[in-house]
Amino acid sequence: RLSHLTVSANSIEVAGAKALADALEGSQALTGLELDHNDISVEGAMALGRALRGNPVLAEIHIMHNDLGDAGAVALAEAWPGNRNLAYLGLRRNRIGNKGAQALARAMAQGCGLTALGLMDNEIEEEGA
Repeated sequence: RLSHLTVSANSIEVAGAKALADALEGSQALTGLELDHNDISVEGAMALGRALRGNPVLAEIHIMHNDLGDAGAVALAEAWPGNRNLAYLGLRRNRIGNKGAQALARAMAQGCGLTALGLMDNEIEEEGA
């Protein structure tokens, strides 16, 4: 059974992110997913957020450099209550600002399983820290 999938730097874009999200929902095997550099944008992040709610075993996600913005960060943050296993979320270089950072902080305060969050090279100011 496939437990870790890496599709970084493949230009899967929104359509590919949606297809992966559909496959992830209900999956009991995949624990790691790497989607760096794929231009999935906000819409793709929203689809992945929905998939997170339906996937109780996914523990590690790398979604770096995908232009998710605040809306994408909010969509992922809202998904955490459905996935207590998620321990690592890599969101480097996604143009996440204060609103997205605040949503992520609220999700962490609710007692999610996250132990590491990568937010380097975003647009977070003092207000969002």
